Parts: sequence; structure tokens; C-alpha cells
Amino acid sequence: MPTPKKVRLADSFGRSHENSPSMQRPALSFAKVQWPLDTTDMVKVRTGRRFTANVHAAVQAMIQEDSFLPVRMWLVPEAGTLGDPDAVTAYCPTTSGILEVGFIAKRAARLYRRQLELIRLKGKAVEVLCYIKGSQHNLYPLLQIYLPADFDQLYAAGYHNDPANLPAWLSDTSPVQKRPLAKKDLSDFTYDEIRKVCCCVLKRNHRKSLPNAIERMLANWDASEDSMANVAMRAFGVEA
Repeated sequence: MPTPKKVRLADSFGRSHENSPSMQRPALSFAKVQWPLDTTDMVKVRTGRRFTANVHAAVQAMIQEDSFLPVRMWLVPEAGTLGDPDAVTAYCPTTSGILEVGFIAKRAARLYRRQLELIRLKGKAVEVLCYIKGSQHNLYPLLQIYLPADFDQLYAAGYHNDPANLPAWLSDTSPVQKRPLAKKDLSDFTYDEIRKVCCCVLKRNHRKSLPNAIERMLANWDASEDSMANVAMRAFGVEA
């Protein structure tokens, strides 16, 4: 298998001078927003053989970091990626480095660039949440971006700044402490702790660990042992 290629932060966006804005994470982040989005209808990031090793490395880093938050991705509208003047490059930031994992191409890329232009963010890098399905056994990893098709209209309307759309747990980087599962109704944990645990367990199992999917799990949750929330908590917790 090819060796994953890490990208130094200074030249991660194709630039190397020390005053480059690429020295910092994107100024615009949607990583704390819960969008009104059907997670079955998300833009796909193209990978291909060139990026397979990096995607697998990103997945391994994601598991090892043991984060309780969804995976983040940086979308950078670079010029001339893979010979496509419209392509938008996708990077996964990890604690061990930044990995180039694929790109948005052709019509989807042109639409995305046009939307950035409409909200006066032309050429800007954006941080989003994403879904990665790419274990070592996946020859063709799947990457999808958690961003609604009409995000430009929602942005213009201030959706991303409305506290109602900013769940507290998406901003909380603190870990959930393991402790005995003394009660079947999981009342030993707060709802936000359950959300974070479900997110962590879903990522480990290469399932969609996005806010909408987790909210559906909790909405359909009951005290039965085979409910997804209970399965996740048992995989995480310590039996009483």
C-alpha cells in the first residue's frame, strides 16, 4: 500500500511563504453547525488511487485520536488541482499532520465556487464536518461533505450564527469519562455525553457520525438493550 503523504501546514494549500493564510486553520468554520440536511444526500469527495493511502491514514488517525466530535475537513478552492481549474481540494487535519484526501470536481466544484462568490467568500478555505468510510479493507473509500445544497442561502440568512442551530456538544472538546452503566435508561450520563459517545463509537465503526444521524438515534431511542444508543454506550462504558 502506498505511504500516506502528509502535507505541512505551511504548504498545505499549495503555498509555502511564512505569511500565507494556510499557516492557520480556515477562518470560516461550519463545524459547530447542525444543518437541516438529509445525510443521504451529501456531496461526495472524489478520491481515487492517488488518495487511498491518505484516506486510510486519516481514518486511522481519527480512531487513534479517540475524539468525541465528528470528523472535520478543510475545503480549499485551489487553482489547477489535478488539471481541473474548478476543483476544490479536500484536506483532513489530524494531530499528526494534514492529509490531502481528495477533491470536489466539475459541476459540483463549479457550483460550490459560485456559492462562495455569492456570499462574498470567493477563494476562501472553509472548515466543514464530513463522513469518511475508508478502513484498510475499502479499496474505494467514501467521503461525503456535511453541507446542504443551499448553504449559501442559509449563510446569507444567518443560519450558521443562530444559537438554535449550534448544539453545545459540537463545541465541547472535552472527553467523556468512562464510568459504570448503572442504569438501563443511561441517566448516569447527560444527553450531550450520550451524543458524544455515539459519535465516537459510530466513527470507530465507519458509520455516519454526523449531528443529524445522532439526533435521529436519540429521537428513536428507548431503554431496550438493542437500541443504538444502548449499544454505543455499552461499547464505551464500564459495566456496573
